[in-house]
Formats: sequence, structure tokens, C-alpha cells
Amino acid sequence: MRTYTLTRPRYSFSVHVWLFDLIKRNLTDQSGSQSLYDAVVNFVHSLSNEEYKKTFEKWFERMQLCIDSQADEILVIIFKKLAKVEVLYSLFDVNKRLNKISHDTAFTNDLPILMSASDGLIYSLPDLILDRFCSYILPKIHEKIEWLHLESRSMERILLATNYPNLYEISLHNIQPKTAINLFTGKIFYYYSSYDRHIKSINEINSRINFWSSLIR
Repeated sequence: MRTYTLTRPRYSFSVHVWLFDLIKRNLTDQSGSQSLYDAVVNFVHSLSNEEYKKTFEKWFERMQLCIDSQADEILVIIFKKLAKVEVLYSLFDVNKRLNKISHDTAFTNDLPILMSASDGLIYSLPDLILDRFCSYILPKIHEKIEWLHLESRSMERILLATNYPNLYEISLHNIQPKTAINLFTGKIFYYYSSYDRHIKSINEINSRINFWSSLIR
């Protein structure tokens, strides 16, 4: 008579491993594939919700231990795979460790506050996310921001949300050249940065405005 046994699947997820081992410990050898299938189904259905709950709680504890044991540098590498606005919005003030990571210059120095779609188009952030950025996140990281990427619908609100003492460059998206000229021509931008950087920024803005003006004419 042929005996059917269970073998652990490769690359198993932790909860799957728990369930597999639990089934294996509680089932006897089966005489056929159908009887094995029926025995597994019946056993899984017999498990209580409390049993699953305890298992997931233990799994979360193990995952937290894995996270806590890793260096912050590893988490930064992982989070770099995400959009910076997602990192800031999701991690900011969650806990002390994640808050420290969200303040890393990798996510704050060069900051696009917009959404880039797969079709290459640029959109404003949803109002709920934009509200949190303008009222809470930007005022807490404003000194670290050196470059902002903005789109026309939300740029005024973002620029007025706080002071940016170290900002030296702004990239504008979805904005017409004439609008940009009207926005910046004759304006003086008071950012409490070094004198040299301030003068350099104003000169760069003026030269770009002159360039756009020559194109429009």
C-alpha cells in the first residue's frame, strides 16, 4: 500500500510554516491523495479563530524583532524604493525610530511634493495628504529642504506653508512659462540662508526668466 506524506514547501511564509507543521503533527499517514486532501481540509476547518489570532500575534512579534535587530541603514535602503512623499507621510511620527529615518536627508533634501503617474504625467497630491504636509510635516523638516519639486495647483500653498532657509532650487511642473514669469519677475525671496547662496539663487532665477522671455517673444 502506498503511503502519502506531507513535505514542507520551499520558501515558506512564517504563518504557512506554522500551519504546515501543525497539520503534520496532527495527521496520520493517508492511503491516497484524496484522503490526504480531505483530512487536511477537515483539520483546517476545525481550527478556532483564537488559534489563528494567537499565531498572527506571535508572527507580528517575530517580525518586530527582525525589524528591531536591523540597522537603520538597511531600512533606509528599503524605503528608498518608495516615493519620498510616501515615506514621509507614512513614517512621520509613527515611533521614535521610524521618525528618525523619515528625517534622513535621503528623504528631505531633494523633495518632490507631487505624484508622478506611469504615463509620465504630473499630478497634485490628494488634499488629505497635502493638508498633512503643509500643516505638520513641512514645518518640521523645512530646514533640511534644499530642492523642491512642485506642480502648479499646489505650489503656492506649499511655498506659504513654512519658511525654507536652505532652499536654493525649485522645479516647477505643469506651469506655463508666462505664469512663471509673472510669478517670479520683480519678486524678492527672503530665505534666511547665506548671502552668497541667496544672491546666486536670485541671479539664476533672473537669468532663467530672461531666457523664457526671449522664447515667448
